[in-house]
Amino acid sequence: LEGQPRTLENLPNFHHHTRQLSQQFLVFQRPVSATALPGRQTLLLEPHLAGQVFVNGRYLTTWGKDRKIGSHHPALFGLDLHTIPVWHGRIIDYELLKKEYTNMWQEITIDARLAPLNLNGMLLNRLLYGKDEPDAGYDDGEYDDDDEDDAPPVDTSVETLESQVMSNNHYDPVGICAKALGTKFAQEFGRTAFPVVAVDVPVVQQYLGHRTPLVVPQRVISVLRRGGYFDWKRTMQEIWFTDNVRPSANEDETRLIQAAVDNIHQSFIDDPYLVEDLTPNHVLWITFLDITSGGRIVDNDPVKHNNLCRYHESMRQFYVNEALIKDPDLSARMNDVYLGWILAKSHPDGTVQDRYFQHHFAK
Repeated sequence: LEGQPRTLENLPNFHHHTRQLSQQFLVFQRPVSATALPGRQTLLLEPHLAGQVFVNGRYLTTWGKDRKIGSHHPALFGLDLHTIPVWHGRIIDYELLKKEYTNMWQEITIDARLAPLNLNGMLLNRLLYGKDEPDAGYDDGEYDDDDEDDAPPVDTSVETLESQVMSNNHYDPVGICAKALGTKFAQEFGRTAFPVVAVDVPVVQQYLGHRTPLVVPQRVISVLRRGGYFDWKRTMQEIWFTDNVRPSANEDETRLIQAAVDNIHQSFIDDPYLVEDLTPNHVLWITFLDITSGGRIVDNDPVKHNNLCRYHESMRQFYVNEALIKDPDLSARMNDVYLGWILAKSHPDGTVQDRYFQHHFAK
């Protein structure tokens, strides 16, 4: 404008334009990726591409950083889509993008060809910890695993695009992605692991003693709830109050329950109305078997895990673990006094346990 020649100090960096160009088109980057079939949508695996949305190989936006998207939640992977309508360089329908992204994960989940990439394990790690395992081994010249040590800590309490679509039956009606993640969770941490938030750890230890509580972010729980891992209360109810329940099978079991109930009533001779709801017909046996998370878990130490008896408040029934009379070690010390103590401990009225202890053990 001034008619003066440009000085050398004002020249742009030699690699500036080439770098900008390479960031706009995937053909210049050649990132590590996985293509889902038959949709042919592409999942970009390298962490530095997380959230970046490409359409037909051209960069358009970054999920979680574009205010026009209407969602502040980040995405854990990059994606290159081919069926999304674009107008003047912008995506028109972001709801369609979510559906196509979910379809991509469904195709990836059921594609045995992609199993060696362990994409479900990669997704689980990023949901849990916000990063991949240390041996992920990306070598793209731009991303270095050592840089993670200097990176700020990841806020895993924030929902992500993946947790949003996989926990929502609008995008994943059958729950294919959530079930696949639940299976991977069981493989990584064992069938006895039970995902919880920190506040639920004592409750799980009390009512599901045979399970190991594992504190995970809420975004993981929201997906696993559709993948076979229910909340602790529903899990307990499905174990104790649904299947494998039976009345007494023979006279010995009937006499044992009758004697145990009589022992409790003897503790309330002065106030019999406090335990008038406790009759032999209200005591049932249960074969303890936990199949709530897709596996088969048998409790080999119900005494240690407090899996001896549960009380159903609405039905007013006691459900007793039949291991007390089936297991050789437990049945050897089983008698009507011990069974009465177990029933008294499970009674919702705490005075029943105290009165029973004073009457039978504190003499």
